[in-house]
Amino acid sequence: MGESVAPWRVTGKRVETMTVFSDALDIHHIFPRAWCEKRGIPPQRYNSIINKTALSKGTNIAIGGSAPSQYLARIEERHGLSPAALDDILRSHLIEPALLRADDFEGFWQARKLALAELAAAA
Repeated sequence: MGESVAPWRVTGKRVETMTVFSDALDIHHIFPRAWCEKRGIPPQRYNSIINKTALSKGTNIAIGGSAPSQYLARIEERHGLSPAALDDILRSHLIEPALLRADDFEGFWQARKLALAELAAAA
């Protein structure tokens, strides 16, 4: 039962199966909806599974509608995470940190689409 799963949490702590219900998890946008809408990114792209991942409620609140470069810096500062530690968390979600930190939706989209396709093909 103590098996680890890896939702993205701002604290950097792993979620254990026994505690998953105490920290609400859901599937949320990586590039926030409001950010995407301001840039004319169509809903079929920003609402795709490519732009979503398992996030704790606290992480989703920390993200808000901010650009990834802004919310990542805020998460690092508030929770004492180094950029390298947060990058490791991002990579565990098949997210290329440099693209997220550069607010590069198109680069992120292409890289994550490929990574998810490779994961599905391997399954």
